[in-house]
Amino acid sequence: MIWKTTLEKIFLPVENVIKDLHAFPAGRNAEKNVWAKMVFLLIFFFLAPLAVKAQNQGNNGGSINDIVSGDDCIVFDGCPVNQIVCADATNEFDELGAMVSWDSPLVTQTCITDGRDGNFQMLFELNEQLLTVDCWDFNWISRIGQDNGKIRLFSGSDNDQSNQSEVITPFLYIKAGSETSFDINYHSGDYFIDLELVAEDGTIIKDDLDPIKIDDTPTYTFYTPNLEPGVYRLKYIFTYDPNSGIPKNANTGDTLISVDGILNEEDGCSSGIDFTVTGPQQGFYPVGSHDLKYVATYTASDGTVKTKTCNFNITVTAPQPPTASTVVQPNCDSAFGKITVNTVEGEEYSINGTDYYADGIFENLVPQDYVVTARTGSNCYAVSSEVITIKQQPLTPDAPVLTEPATQPTCELAT
Repeated sequence: MIWKTTLEKIFLPVENVIKDLHAFPAGRNAEKNVWAKMVFLLIFFFLAPLAVKAQNQGNNGGSINDIVSGDDCIVFDGCPVNQIVCADATNEFDELGAMVSWDSPLVTQTCITDGRDGNFQMLFELNEQLLTVDCWDFNWISRIGQDNGKIRLFSGSDNDQSNQSEVITPFLYIKAGSETSFDINYHSGDYFIDLELVAEDGTIIKDDLDPIKIDDTPTYTFYTPNLEPGVYRLKYIFTYDPNSGIPKNANTGDTLISVDGILNEEDGCSSGIDFTVTGPQQGFYPVGSHDLKYVATYTASDGTVKTKTCNFNITVTAPQPPTASTVVQPNCDSAFGKITVNTVEGEEYSINGTDYYADGIFENLVPQDYVVTARTGSNCYAVSSEVITIKQQPLTPDAPVLTEPATQPTCELAT
């Protein structure tokens, strides 16, 4: 924004520039004024593109198009910003790093004209064999067609012998209380829909609400019962009233599942899903630079694929504990000591935790204990494990005093 504010004052609209050029006075310096005009124009047309380029820079120093790029039918709102984080934790392998979090981007799309909002949309229009093994689980459900595809409830094999139809999604990163919906075409019968979450350790999370009875309402909306954001599977459960018998033609609608959930990019579960957003997991990152990205993918029933990405970087830094290269103690000529630190480019050093210097040289030190602290430009700190002691000045001996007069040589004695 500094560029924008400054350059708007420097680079006036072209008509203003021409008007200002006519303001140069004529007279005996007219020839010089012509040259001044030409020089001014050259400067203007040389620097103006730089101004435009500067105004198009993102706050991370790169072009906005480098951060988010892809098909226009997909829109990223709020691509995570670059972060520099100080290492302050270790993982189970004793690697030094940091716990890192960020706000996941909001993604909207118009690729599916009959779909709903949500980072994750499953219409079951694609070949079911594209679905990755171990990503989905189904019970007592069968697929119907591909174009405008649906699934049929209470159809096929009840492998679990649970007497209920189940659809269990891949693991998704879901915020607390996320909205999710399921579309159903109702024909007849008495049956119900309910939602549970399955945590990574297999724990079932559910609310205290009763299952929703299916009627002519096309879309059934839930709010996920997780109190904290995390990684879960959505488990949709369909039960029927045994007194009414198994419902006939219990089919899903045009948009089966919609939820603002992010697929873990490392799970490889995006195949066979109409619209997905894959991204990195939040959590522990070791020391180093990590280039991360979210990828939104729409796959049409005819095989057309449209994607868009948003890129960002997480850098975890950790300065090494500083060490002293030399320590000069007080001597007979000086009552003060000196500490010189082994320096690293990009770091500053302090012996009092307040005043930092890049050269790592501390002079005129009074006798006491000192501990050196290193600080990086991103305000990460490391404290030396070494305590450096500046000692007291050694005592200067008294000048000797003759107790008897000196004896000089004589003619009889040479000494």
